[in-house]
Amino acid sequence: MVEENEGEEVADGAERGEEVADGAERGGSPVVENVESEKEYVVEKILDQWLSETGDLWYLIKWEGYDDPNDNTWEPFEQIKQCTDIIATWEARKAARGKKNGIQLQGK
Repeated sequence: MVEENEGEEVADGAERGEEVADGAERGGSPVVENVESEKEYVVEKILDQWLSETGDLWYLIKWEGYDDPNDNTWEPFEQIKQCTDIIATWEARKAARGKKNGIQLQGK
């Protein structure tokens, strides 16, 4: 089950690393639908990223309503790829930090 949330990025069941299906655009809100659970989790922001040895991109996610840092979880790109606004904000912050530190990112 997927519910619309006004302008919020939603990863349904992603917080606990449960298996999910590919999401779809619903009412302008990118969502990821959980196959096993009806609980939704809202992505507040990306805190960090990691590239695995196999080349998979992972993001450290801060979940809306979960203020304890122990509730932050690492999620693969495939899990949150529908959260385009959140990813774009993360990329812009990362580029700004690099520019501030005198680092020019490739392709920018």
